Amino acid sequence: MKKQIRLIALILGLLMMLSAFASCDLFGGKEEESASETESEETVDLTLTAEQKFWRSVIRDVKSYRIIRPTDAGAYDTRMALVLQSTMQALTSQLIRVFTDTQVPAQDYEILLGETNRAGANYQSTVDAEALADDEYVIEYVDRRAIIHYGDFEGLVSAVKEIVGYLVEPFGKDAEELFDKTISDVKVYPGNVAINNVYADGMIFQQNKPAVIKGTGLEGFEVDAVLCREDGTRVTESSAVIGADGKWELSIEGQPGSYEKYKIKMTVSGITVEGIDDVVFGEVWLASGQSNMAYTTIKDIEFKDMPFDDEFMRVLRVATRSSSAGGYSAVPLQDNENSNIQWFKGDDEASMEAMSSVAYFYSLKLREELDMPIGIIQYVQGGCPIRSWMSEETIQSNPEILEHYIAKGYYVLPDAWDSTAYRQAKAMYNTMGCLVDDFNIAGMIWYQGEQDMSEDSGDDKNGVPSRYLTELDMFYRQFCEMYGYDNYDMPFIYSLMVPYRCGSQTTYFGEFTSQFAKFAQKYENISAISSYDQAPYYNDDNSASHPRTKRLVGERMAAAALSISYGGAAPGSSPYP
Repeated sequence: MKKQIRLIALILGLLMMLSAFASCDLFGGKEEESASETESEETVDLTLTAEQKFWRSVIRDVKSYRIIRPTDAGAYDTRMALVLQSTMQALTSQLIRVFTDTQVPAQDYEILLGETNRAGANYQSTVDAEALADDEYVIEYVDRRAIIHYGDFEGLVSAVKEIVGYLVEPFGKDAEELFDKTISDVKVYPGNVAINNVYADGMIFQQNKPAVIKGTGLEGFEVDAVLCREDGTRVTESSAVIGADGKWELSIEGQPGSYEKYKIKMTVSGITVEGIDDVVFGEVWLASGQSNMAYTTIKDIEFKDMPFDDEFMRVLRVATRSSSAGGYSAVPLQDNENSNIQWFKGDDEASMEAMSSVAYFYSLKLREELDMPIGIIQYVQGGCPIRSWMSEETIQSNPEILEHYIAKGYYVLPDAWDSTAYRQAKAMYNTMGCLVDDFNIAGMIWYQGEQDMSEDSGDDKNGVPSRYLTELDMFYRQFCEMYGYDNYDMPFIYSLMVPYRCGSQTTYFGEFTSQFAKFAQKYENISAISSYDQAPYYNDDNSASHPRTKRLVGERMAAAALSISYGGAAPGSSPYP
């Protein structure tokens, strides 16, 4: 049924697209379509400058581009990012049909606002930003990066107008008119106050623990937040003063888990600014790992039977910016630098297709047993080794592991970042993990290990299991510290791998897995679950490492959570010798 609906939607979308082209209803105005405007994309491209091609590539890959603020956060004007972000989004909605006829591989375009240190170790700017007048700007292009130097807000506005011109000139459109229409919707609040993008309508906070909210703005302004019930009744409030670094943070008293919905109203200087609606409190779990955790609901053979009708299942999805295209930063991203962060609810079918299937079945079981909202913070990446999820500080804490990474070429400097950057040490932490470390969570579910077993097998007979246990210990302690479990007692539930044949792993699998299972005995609140008895449902002859249903893993993880975190009677872990 779902496939039929998607097919109908696709057909309708194509018909609408054909209709739009027929009327040439672009940029809000209807015109007669001339012969020149019906020429192929390739013909038009021949007339484009390098700058025009750059910005059109950004539009083609709009989900991947990101806007990065200056290193000096105190000089960051929220309006600047808002203007550029809203303009790009508006251009996308109005131009995307023009650009969809040419398929291009995913890229990671970065738009740097006065920033230079991310443009590469060999980059030397020739722009004296201090000498620019308020209304002046210079745009530099370095590979897939555009560096916008500006004097002040007026300068950035002029730069964006130029960018709009690059995009619309080949089609004879009025750049000034389009820009004015776009920028009119940009909201500018007192003190340029903005909330970080990990907070949004429809989100969930961990019950009975402080709800931390962070954002940016101008130094000295006070931000006030009030937690209200839907009828406007005040429950609790908090305030914060924006510091010299241009950041603010406040903490709202946590509430018991329930189906009651709240609003967070925010004011600056007595003026209402952006708030958060449809907020609930419940149990929040982190779901992370490689491809088996990344395996989405739409790939699961049980997808057609998933109801997707539960608004109290809440998911924060931190989308991967790329797979193997490289471009990961050498240092952790700042707040709001990953624009592909999205909150969605369990009754949003289109979004739920991108939810981890393991996390879905896990949440479904907890919803049934606990009878309260369940939240999942999901950041996953197929093919990633455990080192990519660890921070610089964690890796530096173990000289032996660091030395191994360097010797194997896993730990590299920015100027040597290669095409498999997502497998380098720190990559996942720097681009995803560090952006969601402000939440309070009930625990973590983890499904990973295949990559480590694959790439290092053959080093020595006992090398990978013993080293992986060391890495797993480092990883676990890091996440305990990130989420406030100072006694290293964060509930942590992980899956052992399914048995499968894959080259050199054939004889190594048993040794790796037996060592992997022992980690569950090291700390109090850790559970390992197995899936050796799972009905195969493999893709072909049992050689694939991805069972096509994740129900068993998700439900066993939930059973373990119910035991170690919620007083359930079932065993908290798989049996072990």
